[in-house]
Amino acid sequence: MTAVMLLHALKPFIQEATRNAQLGRDQEPPDVYLGHLPKQRVPGARLTGGDRPTQRDDVPRTPYVLIQLADGKDSNGGGTATVHLVVGTYDDGTDQQGYLDVLNILEDIKQAILRAGIVDMKYEIEGEMKYIIYDNDAWPHWFGMLTTTWGFPGTEREVPLL
Repeated sequence: MTAVMLLHALKPFIQEATRNAQLGRDQEPPDVYLGHLPKQRVPGARLTGGDRPTQRDDVPRTPYVLIQLADGKDSNGGGTATVHLVVGTYDDGTDQQGYLDVLNILEDIKQAILRAGIVDMKYEIEGEMKYIIYDNDAWPHWFGMLTTTWGFPGTEREVPLL
């Protein structure tokens, strides 16, 4: 088992855990990506020096969840990987309650992990999950993160011991 395989197993798990969320202007569940947001380009946007667009085309579609490997350890007996689940939403309401959308997504994911305990019959949640809502003034964008640690089986030795 590898950390890459874990990330790929988490994607459909998180999509299923958040499929009933009704968020954003389109009232849709979050998009789920491995690593980082895909680059977006607006048709007809001109690029200036430094490959920066002349119009705002780098605003991601929201809501979203990013699955990011933070670190890991491997040994003959198995391994662990720390995975950050980064949530981004958009809410331009003057009541500034967008952080609740972030919290709801994090809670959906957290509860699904706690109920399942194991993802893809290989990856087991270990220890505590830690979450944070970023309370900086990035209005109308809102962000949070759930940190998880997963255990997985080791690689079997193919060469017999001498």
